[in-house]
Amino acid sequence: MALQALVDAAPAGATILFDRAGRYRIDPITINKALHFDLNGSTVITRTRTGSSTEAPLFGFAGSEGAFKTITASVTEGDFTVSVNSVSGLAVGDWVQIRDSTELLKWDTGAWFSTGQRFLTTIVAIGASTVTLAAPAPWGMTVSPQLVKLNVITSPRISNGTIRDTNPGNDPVTANSIYGSHADLLSFRYTVDARVDDVTVIGWQGVAAKVWDSANAEINVNGVDPFRPATSGCGHLVRFIRSTDSKVVGGESRGARHHVTHVQAVRCGSVDATAHNTYFGAFQTHGHGAVDCYSKRDTVVNERSFSSGWQFGNGQYGPDKRFRVIDPSYTGRGVAFLACAASSGMRIVAPEATVYSGRGLAVIEQATDIVLDVQTGRIEGSGELVFAGSNLDGTGTTYGGDLTIVGDGFRGAGALNIRLSGKLRAIGVSPKRISGAIVGDLSGSEIASGKAVSQLALRGFDRGAAVVTNQTWPTSNLIAFAAVTEGGRISKIALEVMVSNGNISVAVYRGAGGPGGALVPGARAATSGAVACPAVGYAEVSLGAAVDVEPGDFLALSCDNVTAVFAGLSGTASSLQAGFYYRSVSVSAHPAPNPAPSGANLTPSMNRVPLLVGVA
Repeated sequence: MALQALVDAAPAGATILFDRAGRYRIDPITINKALHFDLNGSTVITRTRTGSSTEAPLFGFAGSEGAFKTITASVTEGDFTVSVNSVSGLAVGDWVQIRDSTELLKWDTGAWFSTGQRFLTTIVAIGASTVTLAAPAPWGMTVSPQLVKLNVITSPRISNGTIRDTNPGNDPVTANSIYGSHADLLSFRYTVDARVDDVTVIGWQGVAAKVWDSANAEINVNGVDPFRPATSGCGHLVRFIRSTDSKVVGGESRGARHHVTHVQAVRCGSVDATAHNTYFGAFQTHGHGAVDCYSKRDTVVNERSFSSGWQFGNGQYGPDKRFRVIDPSYTGRGVAFLACAASSGMRIVAPEATVYSGRGLAVIEQATDIVLDVQTGRIEGSGELVFAGSNLDGTGTTYGGDLTIVGDGFRGAGALNIRLSGKLRAIGVSPKRISGAIVGDLSGSEIASGKAVSQLALRGFDRGAAVVTNQTWPTSNLIAFAAVTEGGRISKIALEVMVSNGNISVAVYRGAGGPGGALVPGARAATSGAVACPAVGYAEVSLGAAVDVEPGDFLALSCDNVTAVFAGLSGTASSLQAGFYYRSVSVSAHPAPNPAPSGANLTPSMNRVPLLVGVA
């Protein structure tokens, strides 16, 4: 009996047991009931395939759509209850899909790239014209929203064997949308509790295991040698599309385009999976509005410099929301963690990452609310351990938004090169790691708990007007002041010397009321006195004793010559600079005097402001 005829005749819940260690060559089969295909250690080989995007999957489980109900009021993100035109034919426990026709827009241009949002859940209560859902709406759904009853297949399963796909020998036809079929091997649509256990795929063109419009799937699959993984739509190992609460457990891939991709998925993830040499992001949210996806204890080993380990968002499409990456392990030459495309809410906790070249974390293209927690774990390398900018190639002006770095688990010679349009919080990070151009509204910034910060108080200034550049003194014996925005007990002041010459002094000054109520530097609280300018590079200059520094106090640097050069800020003048940055005028102010210059001998200035950090 042909396999399709056997499938059609088998009762729901049956197991189709293959001969142990047998070899089968089969055509694609369609399955509309719960069956268990136990490959029993055998090898299944596909017949000649075209690679067309419209070609049927090899094992295609597919439930069906039932009654459609019009949702009569817009759905707000977080809603559990929706209003419908009729509750006829619905029952508590039914699986339903909430969908609409919202246009999905590209993150940077606002151009249309797809239509519609969908998520699955069950009904927990029914009113006269309302339906209460088991899970909240992950997005607002305002354009022609519908509730669709689903006739799902429960507990379909494929296990214990090897599948060898036939190379179609051509690039794929990609007429279908990203949500459609692409010559896939294992496909589960409108299913609940699907399982793939201990299946190895050798060669495949589209997706090895695709779970779409489904819930609660658990996939354990290995994959090697996909066909054309550099081509869009090819070589995905596992793809969750518009699915909920599904996960990959274990499994290993070699040479895939992606190991796991989340396309408009909700609460889907991966645990204990390993990806070798993926062409692009190994564990990726795809930029179609994925929400609350996760990766736990996954591993990436990658020698491809253009690839990434974990990718949040997709520059070709739109943003995703909230991607948790817990205990990841990365070894490779690309970017370990990439946040992009205006996506928000990535959390990277306790990474173990060695980056031979490339970057540890890259925050680009308006990605925001990104948190890197390295209180435990590490990121090690000689390049940029954290990069925040516009594009990976450094061009453009669409900088990342808010970034928080907690802990100092950085190893090697690499630096943190940060340029943001939002706020930076770097808590417990060694100041000498921070380099590059620091831009934006960083008024809430902090460079390590217990350390006073002066260089990041850029509030009130034109974003992009203040950049880190090499600063020389306009005259000898000048002193420059920068207000402290975060207090603490310090005993040294750190700075970066670009050209060493002559003598300097550093000091702490108390803030005092000035003209118009703006704070100005007043009494000197601590100073190094005149000391030789440190050698080129990062330096910490002792104040001689510990001193408590409060927001509104000032850190200061004086120099006796115009040859020495320091890392600092130089920005567009603003009336708002009063209270933040000052320098002396027409008076000798080296070494740091007590009290600070005042009156006509002190002027607000954003010109040649040194980068100074108080160090405990």
